[in-house]
Amino acid sequence: MLALLLSLLYCADTTSKADAGVSELQGFWRLVSVEAEAGPVLLPEQRPLLTIRGDRLLIGGEEFARVSADAATEPHVFDVQLRGSDKVYEGIYSLDKDSLKICLNGRTDGVKERPNSFALDGQPVRRLVTLERAKTGEDDTGGGFVGIALRKDDDRNEIVIFNVLEGSPAKMAGVLKDDVLVTVAGTVASDLRTAVDTVRRAKPNSELALHIRRDGIARDIKVKVGVLPFAVLVGLD
Repeated sequence: MLALLLSLLYCADTTSKADAGVSELQGFWRLVSVEAEAGPVLLPEQRPLLTIRGDRLLIGGEEFARVSADAATEPHVFDVQLRGSDKVYEGIYSLDKDSLKICLNGRTDGVKERPNSFALDGQPVRRLVTLERAKTGEDDTGGGFVGIALRKDDDRNEIVIFNVLEGSPAKMAGVLKDDVLVTVAGTVASDLRTAVDTVRRAKPNSELALHIRRDGIARDIKVKVGVLPFAVLVGLD
């Protein structure tokens, strides 16, 4: 990922100097692109809105991070601290009308260096995130997060789950690497493209029914679809 019509979209809290930049960033933002030194980061077709409400950063109505921004510095500071973690992505931002650019350092431990420009050359750990201010009423949920990667085994003519992300909804539901996908959402998994598209269309907070085969034994697994994590969304992890 959200109640788009809440009246408290723009917080009226008195902010400190460290939060001077947060107030001008309040509202809904649609992810336009993410770039790395190696080129554009592949984004999901259905992109969620990112919401800045006070110092909270939300996707699909769920808080996933706290932000700290300072418009008094040059370049402007923009830091993201993931919820339930001590990870802090240090960055900078620029705001031009309804276009927001954020350059983040993807390194959260060891020797860190806050970006001093939006340049990516020679900076493999940086990500340049471009967002545009969203209109009220736009779909905010985007695609859901399941956390599996599929491949086609041409020799056996089967769709195989070749990766399950740690901490993902699929992992928590009991899906394992090398499980054979028989059906997804009630549709026979015979075509890789169709199976991938079906998984991608799953919405946050819905249940995705998987019928898999493991060691010759059929199993039914229901995955509670989540919200795509910010670090995964922008290619930081």
